[in-house]
Amino acid sequence: MATKKKRAKGAAKPAAKKRTSPAKRKASSAAKTSRAKPILESRVSFITIGVRDFLASLAFYRDSLGFKLHMLQGDIAMFDVGGAVLALYPLKLLAEDAGLRPGQGFGGIALAHNVRNKKDVDRVMNAAAERGARILVPAEDKFWGGRSGYFADPDGYPWEVAWNPGIKMDARGRLILKPAE
Repeated sequence: MATKKKRAKGAAKPAAKKRTSPAKRKASSAAKTSRAKPILESRVSFITIGVRDFLASLAFYRDSLGFKLHMLQGDIAMFDVGGAVLALYPLKLLAEDAGLRPGQGFGGIALAHNVRNKKDVDRVMNAAAERGARILVPAEDKFWGGRSGYFADPDGYPWEVAWNPGIKMDARGRLILKPAE
């Protein structure tokens, strides 16, 4: 039979053990696992957008935005976007390929194009509007110290045009990011 030890008079109570929620324990466990053995290289190779009108989207990205077409074959167009590929594919076929049904409304994703200086945000937003993009949020100064705005492509996908004073770019327009400590 266990016996309780008596606390000396005036001694502080022992600290209670902190309880963590199952979600926090699971997240902590996942973080430890991910640090131990990465399953993916930290990069994005392809971004595929499901489009309702393939030809209209092809014209928008190639002719209006000026993206460099890498390949056009059947129902797919691929653009070189600085070391990655932006692909256009019919929405119904992409949903089918992913085992999903095409949905309505915001899909929970936004694409972004960072620019080198603050004035470029307005220049790019104005050029996008002149070439058929629908402005979702006009360019404005942001609470985080940068400037950005959003436009939509023909299928409603939001594109953010952003200048962030805390992120530098190399001569090719690629972001220079320092690893988190």
